[in-house]
Amino acid sequence: MNTFKKKSLHAAVLAGLGALGAAGTANAVHINPDGLGQVVIYPYFTVRAGNTTAMSIVNTTSLTKAVKVRFLEGKNSREVLDFNLFLSPQDVWTGVILTGTTPGGADGARLETGDNSCVTPSDLFGGAAGVSTIRTDGLGLPINAFKNYQYTGGNVDNATMNTLDRTREGYMEVIEMGVVTNTIVTGYIKHSAAGVPANCVALDAYDSDPSITAPTTVGAVGKFPLHLASPAGGLTGRASIINAANGTNYTYDVTVFDGWWNPLVPAPGNVPYSGSGITTPSISLQTGIDTVSNVFVTGNPAIANSAGVVRASWNTSREAVSAILMRDSVINEFVTDAGTVSKTDWVITMPTKRDNIGVGVGTPNRPFSNNFANATATGACDAYSLAIFNREEGTIGTTPGVILPSPRPPGVLAPGQVLCWEANVIEFGSSGLLGSTNNFRLQGAADAFAVSGATTTGAPFATFSRRTLQGPNGWASFGFGATATPTQSQQSMTPLTSSLNGVADAVPRVHFGLPVIGAMFHNYTNTGVASSYGGVIPHKFTRNIQ
Repeated sequence: MNTFKKKSLHAAVLAGLGALGAAGTANAVHINPDGLGQVVIYPYFTVRAGNTTAMSIVNTTSLTKAVKVRFLEGKNSREVLDFNLFLSPQDVWTGVILTGTTPGGADGARLETGDNSCVTPSDLFGGAAGVSTIRTDGLGLPINAFKNYQYTGGNVDNATMNTLDRTREGYMEVIEMGVVTNTIVTGYIKHSAAGVPANCVALDAYDSDPSITAPTTVGAVGKFPLHLASPAGGLTGRASIINAANGTNYTYDVTVFDGWWNPLVPAPGNVPYSGSGITTPSISLQTGIDTVSNVFVTGNPAIANSAGVVRASWNTSREAVSAILMRDSVINEFVTDAGTVSKTDWVITMPTKRDNIGVGVGTPNRPFSNNFANATATGACDAYSLAIFNREEGTIGTTPGVILPSPRPPGVLAPGQVLCWEANVIEFGSSGLLGSTNNFRLQGAADAFAVSGATTTGAPFATFSRRTLQGPNGWASFGFGATATPTQSQQSMTPLTSSLNGVADAVPRVHFGLPVIGAMFHNYTNTGVASSYGGVIPHKFTRNIQ
């Protein structure tokens, strides 16, 4: 077995680039370890439990960008809001997700911004300067409200989960659709010295939404795809989950794809552009996305020449994008200490799952195990194995080791420990931190272990002694793929061909695991000065490509 473990991504990058050269890595989709690229994934948003979620999108280049901004609910990745954003050179756009489709509303969620950067439709966040009225759509919802149209009516995936409440948590995608080359259009988008674009309203006429009539303005000939060159990368961003009542701010980083767009004919207009209100492009199922993946691996110290770049070619872009996110374990810490009233939630999001599963019975595409259940509220479940330890090497039982999922109970899609949604929240401790309804708890003895043995007394941080914080705190690992039980046998993909550092493999290397991203969210309460703190720790991962 040739198992690669991700101990140092930068070491792998250096090894891979040294072996292949820059040209060898250019034309393949990959995660950019420097955090800049063509696609930006934000693993979670929520407006539950008094939270709001603020986000930023940054154009770090000297180019003018056309960008798709998409919000997806967390159960089955159904789109709830989609619009086009136009970023001038070095521009930053910011927005905030709030509860309610209207101010003070108690239903779903909505997006607000005070940013001046151009969007289409140009009145998405109000009319002309100083006008706060928001236009409504054909069914009476404000156009900046999150919608349930993609999981109701003819799009229903589960009749028991079709309300606007489902829009209150999920994740976000930002996709570069192209570089604007038309100088008339870039002139509309460019900010003046006062920080205001010249003419955002004019961009509506260029949008390729079929409901918009052809442009008649002099110089505005043709729709946007004709005025765009291929995506060039350089996008990044961040998000913050803020709870004003609790005084907490959980700011997290993003996952960024580069080398994502590689059309067979890289000509002007051959770009992944779609108009506002159109649910394309997809991050993993779109003609023009590269079908070759590059995965940087650090190798096995016991095996010579095992570090570098695993390059694999696939039948579809769906597989290639999943491959760069495939991990055979997710590793992070948990803190559930009673003295600091600490809670921990892990967010584990699977951004390519929606392009691999269906609704109802049947077998999904690898590496997923189940379709989305339309007859029950169980979702599309994937099992995982679990290892969990406290800070003193203690684990469940007398012998440290891996705890496998429970046997399959009758009528349940997956056994024991499962992840059933697209954006999953795993709660450690007696209650959740983020107030998620996409939540899962550890099962049985593992759950009891995570909340047991609190030893602190609630004293201020400054007076904590060295040995008082060890009880219910520790770390855990969720395992997928090759080391899992038969219920996880789908959790792998085999490419058409593969190579390591440019040397072709006689047998293609199987990629084991699930495509996952996310982070650990935790809090502390300082009783001495009545203050709260929030922290976000990105997940650590291992890879298994053999």
